[in-house]
Amino acid sequence: MIVLLTVFTALPASALDWEMDEFMIFGGWPWVKEADSETQIRLLSEAGFNVLMGTKNKLNLCEKYGIKLIVEDITPEEVHTIKTHPGLWGYWIIDEPLWNFHAVRKVADEFHDADPKH
Repeated sequence: MIVLLTVFTALPASALDWEMDEFMIFGGWPWVKEADSETQIRLLSEAGFNVLMGTKNKLNLCEKYGIKLIVEDITPEEVHTIKTHPGLWGYWIIDEPLWNFHAVRKVADEFHDADPKH
């Protein structure tokens, strides 16, 4: 408790006034192997999910159901093909980088250079 109070008292007042304008409710891919992609996305949308992770070919379906997509099958060199898509939330880079944070930073910078908005 003392540590938390110390951290919060060290924050500027403006940080304490911050409010989230979106709340991510995330799901991965695939979920229901027996269902087609559209059915899966529709069911997840109806359940309140608003961000999914999947391949870029799911962008249009995600947009149709009001869901954003974290695209997992794209390189920084290909980002220009989808960076303006309204269904795009961002790009999957790596899962659980255990030791080579410099390499992860390099790839993240490459994605940021290709698309600074996502």
